[in-house]
Amino acid sequence: MPSALCRAMLFLSGYAPLFLIFSIQFDPHYRGWALIPLAIGLFAILWLLIFLRWVNHGARRSLIVQSVERKDAEVIAYIFAYVFPFLGLKLDDVGNAIGLAIFFVVLMVLNVSSNMIHINPALNILTP
Repeated sequence: MPSALCRAMLFLSGYAPLFLIFSIQFDPHYRGWALIPLAIGLFAILWLLIFLRWVNHGARRSLIVQSVERKDAEVIAYIFAYVFPFLGLKLDDVGNAIGLAIFFVVLMVLNVSSNMIHINPALNILTP
């Protein structure tokens, strides 16, 4: 099992796009302070790239999967965290528009890579 520091960095890297969104939204109002979430997000992504390279060069071992458990509730909780920056969204601001675009790209990547077709509300509403 990875160390607590390793798990914390994996957690931060998962929210790196959210840090970018915050940075874009904070920029017009808090110029210098907007760099803090950006720096955290970039550091987390850099650490993730180093970690992945380290893992790929490690010793290989075989595992036998005995069971699989769905984690839909965890995915929904993760996506919900991305909603907070848009609670007071004004579309006349370019930063908000860029942040919203990043939000939808992140949702798309999560949905496609996780095979979460069953979470699609339109599909759930339109199919019996």
